[in-house]
Amino acid sequence: MKKYKILLYLFLIMQIIFNNNCTGNNESIAEYNEKSEFSSVILNIYIDTKNHHLYRFKIEGLENDFYSAYYINSWKYASIGDSIIKKKGEPFIIIKKGDGSYKKFETQVK
Repeated sequence: MKKYKILLYLFLIMQIIFNNNCTGNNESIAEYNEKSEFSSVILNIYIDTKNHHLYRFKIEGLENDFYSAYYINSWKYASIGDSIIKKKGEPFIIIKKGDGSYKKFETQVK
């Protein structure tokens, strides 16, 4: 019986550790939209094979790469060298081409 109690406690401790690691301090997309603001150029578009094969943009001046997968089909429209604009508090990005055409992409994640 003692052996089962020990195993139960170990299982519970592992669950707590696993849950903390999974949730961590990751900010939600809503929090990101609230505080994030930039206007820059897309340097690279790639698939992040280490994170569920999500599309990402490498953006000039941003420390971390941008999860374009949150903005459905933005990676299909965007090209390297396009401008990308994200205004603080807005749930969308704007990708602007060299010829002046642009498209707005709303976030699909809340």
